[in-house]
Amino acid sequence: MENGTFAWGDDEDPVLRNISVNVNKGSLVAIVGTVGSGKTSLVSGFLGEMNKLSGRVNTKGSIAYVPQQAWIQQSTLKDNITFGKNLDTALYDRVIEACALKSDLEILPGGDQTEIGEKVRN
Repeated sequence: MENGTFAWGDDEDPVLRNISVNVNKGSLVAIVGTVGSGKTSLVSGFLGEMNKLSGRVNTKGSIAYVPQQAWIQQSTLKDNITFGKNLDTALYDRVIEACALKSDLEILPGGDQTEIGEKVRN
């Protein structure tokens, strides 16, 4: 990001002004700070979720974003894991293993087809 100025809406005042950030390839970066310090705004600027009023944002590769609050789709556990991508069974099995979900899936009545989300009683 170079000299980025961002606002939440077209008619809003900028909440970030003249921000420059350089992240080297392969780096792991955590954005931390007090409540209201602009963490969400900064990340939203990188992700293209805010209006960029001026400056440049150049992302090469991918960005992983871990929000403060978990977001779960109203769908099956499997759909929440695959998140709309085509199923790669080998990768899916590795994710289940890495997240230690196998024993949980064994006790759920529908296994990975169990409906989860805010409106479902689990």
